[in-house]
Amino acid sequence: DGLHFERDTSNPIFAPHGDWNNGRAIDADVIAADDRLFLYFATRDPGGRVQKLGVATAPLDSDFGRDAWTQQCGTSILEPTLPWEQDCIEAPAVCRRKGRFFMFYGGLFPDAGMTYNDAFFVAVKRNNNELCGFILINASTSFFCKMTGRYKSFQTIR
Repeated sequence: DGLHFERDTSNPIFAPHGDWNNGRAIDADVIAADDRLFLYFATRDPGGRVQKLGVATAPLDSDFGRDAWTQQCGTSILEPTLPWEQDCIEAPAVCRRKGRFFMFYGGLFPDAGMTYNDAFFVAVKRNNNELCGFILINASTSFFCKMTGRYKSFQTIR
């Protein structure tokens, strides 16, 4: 019914492996594509300093328990490289439009001089990892959107 859930007894259902991460998956999002469910997650490097993204899949006809998931990357699928991301990419959200996948995510650790109350960043990346735009939201007054080289400014409504 979408309101009541039972905890999966195999929790956590997925934990990343490899020397590129610290073995935990957080801030996950899922999307169905073809015959698989894709689980996009945030993790950190082994030292816990840099947060990055990974992906795992499970068959759509599975029970989505621990044994159903297969990590699809031997390294991060997306790491912070832009100045505003600093050492953090998190909370991936993926959608599919006209056969292409688009990912939205947040960046910038709260302890990096700003808080989530100050600003929130979302970048839009195509499935070829090409940056096609970003959004900077300043929670106190306005937000700015840059898509394909153009900026637009909007006032927030409180």
